[in-house]
Amino acid sequence: PGTFWGGFSWHVLSSGSVAGHDSSVIAIVSKVAEISGRIPTLSLISGLNVGCGTYAPVMTDTVIMIEGSMMAVTGPAVIKVATAEAVTPDQIGGADLHTKKSGEAHYRVSNYQKAARLMQRYFSYLPQNTWCLPLV
Repeated sequence: PGTFWGGFSWHVLSSGSVAGHDSSVIAIVSKVAEISGRIPTLSLISGLNVGCGTYAPVMTDTVIMIEGSMMAVTGPAVIKVATAEAVTPDQIGGADLHTKKSGEAHYRVSNYQKAARLMQRYFSYLPQNTWCLPLV
C-alpha cells in the first residue's frame, strides 16, 4: 500500500483503519475528494471493514474486494440488536454483494496474491505522470 507514481492506493484493514495513513476518517475522505478526477485511486478491501472507514473506499475510482472481506456501515451484531434479524457479513457487505448488486466494488478476487496482481495490472495502464501519454 502507499502512493504510486501515477496513482494512489491504500489497503483498507479491518475496523476501518487504513494502513500507512492518518486514521482520521475526515482526513482520508477529504484527501480522496481533493484528488478525485486528477489522480487515479484504488482501494483494496481485505478484511472486515465496518463503519466510517467504508466511506473513502467507495469514493475511489476502483475497489477490489477479496472474498471473505466485508464493507458495510454496520455489522451483523448491530443489525441483530436493532431488528432481531440474523445476517451474515457476506449478506450485508460481502464481495459478492458489492460486485454483483450494489456496484460499490468493481473486482472480486479469491486471495491477496490475485489482488496484488490485479493492482499491478491496473497501475500498468496508467501513465507515469501527467505529462506522459498512457501506454495503451
